[in-house]
Amino acid sequence: VCDPRGMRSFMSDKQLLEHMRTAHGGRGLCDICMAQGNRFPLELEAFAPAELRKHKAQSHPQCQFCQTHFYGNDELYSHMQQQHYHCHVCQRQGAGYVYFVDHPSLMSHLHAEHFLCQEPECMDCMTAFTTEDELRQHMLQVHPRTMPRWNPSRARPLALDFDIRALPVSTASSRAGQRGGRGQRQQQQQ
Repeated sequence: VCDPRGMRSFMSDKQLLEHMRTAHGGRGLCDICMAQGNRFPLELEAFAPAELRKHKAQSHPQCQFCQTHFYGNDELYSHMQQQHYHCHVCQRQGAGYVYFVDHPSLMSHLHAEHFLCQEPECMDCMTAFTTEDELRQHMLQVHPRTMPRWNPSRARPLALDFDIRALPVSTASSRAGQRGGRGQRQQQQQ
């Protein structure tokens, strides 16, 4: 160490790293460990360039999208929550945190893997469900005006068996006269 007592200070981390590079044969300190500030610079290990790459790969988790290293898992988690998108439906299903690089990638996933509400007021908040029944329940509760009252695909045939000729003629003609239906028009024309 050039200054074992720590009497010679560097005005910035950049000056210290430049000193390490020029005075110590290209060796350097891990910038991630320095930025964390858990230890004094004199307590940090100096690495040759190949050793520094190995140290970062083994000691500091990396974002799979940005390729940026972080001090630990807590810092990586914070980055992922702030900079990238995760699927809340997969998380609810117990799949853990499934991340996506950007909003279009997440929307594509939600549309392909889950049941996404297509109503305009729900598209911005990425409302998606694990089952079609959950989506249907959401539609009934939140968007009842868009739900059809009668779904022809769920209709069951209903057999109606009655005979109109069974009614007495006088009753049929008197009812028609009361309503002003076809029976009354036919009588007026005669």
